[in-house]
Amino acid sequence: MEAKSAFQSFTAQMFDFSFAQAFTYLYIEHMNSEITKESSLAVDRPQRRHAIFHLPEAAARLLEGARPELKTRLFVLIDPKGNSRAGEVGLAARSCGIRPGQTLWDLQRHHRDLLIIHLPETFYATMREKLSQIFLALAPEVLEHSLGEWELDLTGCDRLVQGRWEDWCKRLHLTLLEELGVEGKIALASRHATARMLARTPEPTVICPAGNEAQMLSPLSIEVIPELAEGLRQHLVRHELRSLGDLARQPRHIMGRRFGAEGEQLCAMARGMDIAPVLTFAASVPVEEALDLFAPAAPEPETARPARKPVKSRWQETRRLAA
Repeated sequence: MEAKSAFQSFTAQMFDFSFAQAFTYLYIEHMNSEITKESSLAVDRPQRRHAIFHLPEAAARLLEGARPELKTRLFVLIDPKGNSRAGEVGLAARSCGIRPGQTLWDLQRHHRDLLIIHLPETFYATMREKLSQIFLALAPEVLEHSLGEWELDLTGCDRLVQGRWEDWCKRLHLTLLEELGVEGKIALASRHATARMLARTPEPTVICPAGNEAQMLSPLSIEVIPELAEGLRQHLVRHELRSLGDLARQPRHIMGRRFGAEGEQLCAMARGMDIAPVLTFAASVPVEEALDLFAPAAPEPETARPARKPVKSRWQETRRLAA
């Protein structure tokens, strides 16, 4: 009896050991196949890489590049939204305190030698053509956000550049300076929203390694957010959110409750995430300030009820017919 129980326990132990060994072997094989599959996908799918060229006041800078004598003259461009105000200004005019948005009448009264220039549409078309030719010579895909902001998709170009992205940026700077006489700012990152914000920093060239997006964006001011509406910027400052690091530290649901959908998108951008489509902000009132849950409900406007048709009984109808 004891020999039979000992044999059964030995058999159970051997079965458990063989089952555990087989399970471990199959699990290891499965993990090896997954690692091989991920590595093959990593080779087939290259890392995303975006370059942003940003040129503040592009029309004025391009005009100074085409006409170098204007660099020492006071000139302003007419604002296309309002012909009575100044649009972009030249470098000499900016050094004298002239800023966009000032009325032309006031500027002419204080600066007698001020030039007021109206650029034709052919100038913008020519400059767009020249910029696109320069960028297409260095990148396979080019997207224009505006005359002063271009996005270059460099995904899959690491082998052509051989990893020397600093030299690629220097080549682009030199080409723009030789052909158009302008010096813009270039930012490279794996996320296009991150590159757009890094291109608005004072540095002429910024290269963000993959994975360091949030770290590089954290100390930047919210002024680098592209197309940020003035009303939304004032609301962010009112809530003591002055840097991208302040936005990244906020929970996304709290940002959505305070600022609506734009708040959640801002939080994602500050953390180095991409959003689709490209974000354009519209001036809007935050949800938290627009909706007062404790305010008394407004009375509904009284509407005139339609006149009801009198209903006659059968006895009244019979009496009418008899009469």
